[in-house]
Amino acid sequence: MCIRVSETKDRSVSMSQSRRRFIPEEAKQGAGYLESILPLQVFATLTVPFEISVIRLDGLFNRWITGVQAHSRLTLGFIKAYERQPRLHVHAALVAAHRLNCDHAQLLWQGLIGKRSSSAADVEPYRYGIDGLAYVMKSLDTMPDDVQFSRNLSAFRDGSASRFFGRNSYERRQVRRIRLQRMLAP
Repeated sequence: MCIRVSETKDRSVSMSQSRRRFIPEEAKQGAGYLESILPLQVFATLTVPFEISVIRLDGLFNRWITGVQAHSRLTLGFIKAYERQPRLHVHAALVAAHRLNCDHAQLLWQGLIGKRSSSAADVEPYRYGIDGLAYVMKSLDTMPDDVQFSRNLSAFRDGSASRFFGRNSYERRQVRRIRLQRMLAP
């Protein structure tokens, strides 16, 4: 899915094929359903060049999401998963009313980790139908704590927000903001 340019063509083909084999069918089905109802905008792989704890990586991810939201002036939702090999890193799919600036998001991550390396973040527009979300959700059956859904995710689907999200004034404000952003989407 997120093969680096420096890898050879043969190796990237075999790696992408082997990665597909490790995505459980349940993850593919769940991801297929979510792809059909959510406006997924970005697929990101975020790495760090040093050993890091889950708590610290989670804090960096939250700062990154806040920065992407501020730059885009959009409310974001996400589905993210931690992968522990070869070193702890994050795979995430971002949900928004319309397109996000992938270059800015990539530079923002590099600034947060303090390393201006193009390999620290791979942020690209989400492409439907190639199992990107299934790849994020692949560990759902083995390590469910490693896959996380933003609380506001249901607000991005028409008519469902009130069942799961929007029960207090802050959440209702977010639901209204997301609806307005969707109506104003280009």
